[in-house]
Amino acid sequence: MLVTLHGGPLGFVDVDLIEGRCDGADLHALARERFANEVTAHLASDGTPIAGPGDPITWPSGAPACVQSGAHGEAGGHATVVVCTRDREASLRRTLLLILELDYPQFDVVVVDNAPRTDAARRVIAELDDARLSYVLEPVSGLSRARNCGLAHASGSIIAFTDDDVLVDRQWLAALARGFTRAPRVGCVTGIVPGAERETLAQAYFEARVQWSDRMQPALHDLGRHRPADDPFFPYSAGRFGTGANFAVSRAAADDIGTFDEALGPGVPATNADDLDYFLRTILGGWTLAYEPRAVAWHVHRREMTELEAQMRTYGKGLSAYAFKHLRTRRAIVQILPRLPRAARILLTRARSAESIDPAAAGLVRLELRGMLGGPWGYVQGRRAVRARARRER
Repeated sequence: MLVTLHGGPLGFVDVDLIEGRCDGADLHALARERFANEVTAHLASDGTPIAGPGDPITWPSGAPACVQSGAHGEAGGHATVVVCTRDREASLRRTLLLILELDYPQFDVVVVDNAPRTDAARRVIAELDDARLSYVLEPVSGLSRARNCGLAHASGSIIAFTDDDVLVDRQWLAALARGFTRAPRVGCVTGIVPGAERETLAQAYFEARVQWSDRMQPALHDLGRHRPADDPFFPYSAGRFGTGANFAVSRAAADDIGTFDEALGPGVPATNADDLDYFLRTILGGWTLAYEPRAVAWHVHRREMTELEAQMRTYGKGLSAYAFKHLRTRRAIVQILPRLPRAARILLTRARSAESIDPAAAGLVRLELRGMLGGPWGYVQGRRAVRARARRER
């Protein structure tokens, strides 16, 4: 369970459920014990009197406003939320219902239907009957192609992206928008993506493997003074920045960075990493990327091990395709090759830690590594397809 204070996440606690429920008093006590130091520090920064060491979460009525939530001002401006989908009627409906309840003053939603086999997305939009929703058909398969279609149809100065299997928090869009105020040249903001459920081994493994919600402090990343000292692969380790299920770009940055690479991503031979490529290009382009943990989007992980096995193969393939694309430049070779051994050790340590959850998960690391073998050729195939399509569309 995610524990928050003034809308900011502190971390997770594991609780036992009895008939699908947990005791509220026990949960409060567990959270108070687990995050006592974080809560005390947070309230002290707000200027809130602390009742005492035994009860650090108690504060008087009329306490000062939260400094952290308002320190960078309220973000404004019209925002467009882009949701790319394909034949997921029930999941899309649930995603859109939560988006329409967002606490944000002015936004619209562009639903991009990517090479659909059914009219599911049209039915959902017609059923919801909300003027903020618009439907766009993208007949060419590929998530990056769908995202580019969303970019082209977005009217907002902020363009947020999420998926059709994601459940956004009510403050999600406001938190993403606020991230743009953290520094002068923030071009992209990412948030945390915890698992919406953890009921199977496959879901537990994936949550531990991707670590999309392991950092609870906001951060800035760029080529200047915001370089992480603990990352030998920066800025090419774009997975630490976030994931495509939860991010936003400013219109100014999008116009400068360009479109998503249609040779990467789900639906094309390279199978993944169009989001990582975009995050990296944001930083290499001289922009700052802000990590904003208050922007929470819950992801429904694959429940079955067979689904996870296929997913890990595609993740490996996409990662090596992404690396192949960027290792072809002299600049990247000079920066990356000396750091590869340490980076490989970090990757293997993280993967093996995830495998330790259960012996039944053994072999998933090998599947991911095996998938990496096909990434470079997948990227070459994707580039050829993009060029051929461009010639046909002239």
